[in-house]
Amino acid sequence: MSKARTFVGEFIRISQYSITLRDGSKALKDRVEHPDSVVILANPTPSQVILVHQFRPVIGCHLWELPAGKMLADETPRRAALRELKEETGYGARSIRRILRFFPAPGVLTECLHLYRATGLKAGRTRMDPDEDMTTHVLDRRSVKRMVDSGEILDGKSLIGLNVWFRAGRTST
Repeated sequence: MSKARTFVGEFIRISQYSITLRDGSKALKDRVEHPDSVVILANPTPSQVILVHQFRPVIGCHLWELPAGKMLADETPRRAALRELKEETGYGARSIRRILRFFPAPGVLTECLHLYRATGLKAGRTRMDPDEDMTTHVLDRRSVKRMVDSGEILDGKSLIGLNVWFRAGRTST
């Protein structure tokens, strides 16, 4: 595989590279390199979850999302999850555990997302980045299920995390 960088941004790199296919022919592929990220399923109680309502300039609208963010270069996923939870929601967690990890767009994007569940929450002050525009909401399972079913929640990583929560709620509350 030969690779040539074509764009380097603040935290992404975009490159185009050539691969050799099974039949010996060549094909060009695009690759977006992005740091790994964390997503936090934060449950104040087993029947509640924290969502943020965040403005996303790239698509020009607000989205309902689970708290999330990219990992810093020297962070473990666990440490990043605790940091992002505190920054975006103000909540600290007594317990946090990784549920799963997944690739949101492996055809073009290197980013791996680590989904954590946070419990034993204690409210505090947010420490949002200057460019973040969001509000924090504690919602019950029924309300969130309605939001998912009506198409009000559109963020992929949040839909995955909420699906895990809904499935777990069928066996325990």
